[in-house]
Amino acid sequence: MVRPVTAGVDGSPESLAAAEWAAAEAVSRRLPLRLLHARKWRAGNEQFTIGVSANESWADTRIALVTERVTARYPELELTSEARADAPVREAAA
Repeated sequence: MVRPVTAGVDGSPESLAAAEWAAAEAVSRRLPLRLLHARKWRAGNEQFTIGVSANESWADTRIALVTERVTARYPELELTSEARADAPVREAAA
């Protein structure tokens, strides 16, 4: 089984830089790239959020923007992307 290079994406400039670095590493190692946005909302914070569907939409938009940018720069790269609703460490290991 081939394990992909995984980069976390949260919409920040730093995560975009990490995704681009991970893409270059994946290309140089001939491995696939996995872009992941993982979030775990604490029950106590739910009253202050904008709602589950809005959060999911926001995450999907961030993933799509980074995927588009990486794909344009590295068209030969095998890339998967996803947004998951769990703790980031748990999802990155999955």
